[in-house]
Amino acid sequence: MFIHASNVGNIGALLALKRNSCHAAPMDLPSLSLLPESRFLMQHLPEQDVAFIHIAKIEQGIASRDGLAFEDLFNVRFINTRKDTPTRVVLDALFSSRGVEPSQIDGYLHEVNGPQAVAAAIRNGFADAGICTSSVAEGYGLQFVPIAHEDYELAVKREMLNDPRICTLISLIKSPIYRTILEKTGGYDCSQTGMIRSLSEKNTLEECYPGTLPAGP
Repeated sequence: MFIHASNVGNIGALLALKRNSCHAAPMDLPSLSLLPESRFLMQHLPEQDVAFIHIAKIEQGIASRDGLAFEDLFNVRFINTRKDTPTRVVLDALFSSRGVEPSQIDGYLHEVNGPQAVAAAIRNGFADAGICTSSVAEGYGLQFVPIAHEDYELAVKREMLNDPRICTLISLIKSPIYRTILEKTGGYDCSQTGMIRSLSEKNTLEECYPGTLPAGP
């Protein structure tokens, strides 16, 4: 099976799914408790019923030289990732859920391109704290305090779940070989890899379609 893949971000992926320009849209969603806070993301979902094939859970947290916690962000120099990036989506959803105004954070508008740039800025003393994954923080010699996680999902229209090409893709995702690759990469929780879920009326993901889930090879 030949796969053509493009990296267009969450919104671009959902718009492509809406236009039938792709068969599956990879995307990062905030953790279930924060998903209702991401209304701007949910409004781009196609009107047709969409299923989410879970790839992995990725922990996000505060990277710093001194082990800073969420409450410390109001008193230090913060550095942010670009708007609509997975890390930023998690952070903004977390702020919204806790009633925090971004203007309260010194450096919220100071954006760099990606978690690695955040970690580098902190390590080099240009900022005190930022959000990234545990593996990135560790790679830059920083301390890491977890605050939330994101779910990396593959979104498909429900009608495509029985398509042989999607079934093959799900089988690959569920396979022990793929899970081993993720685990060796580090920073991924694979406990729910391959689970198929749907979006409920309350904008939370619930397990669904167990009968369509192919067994891994």
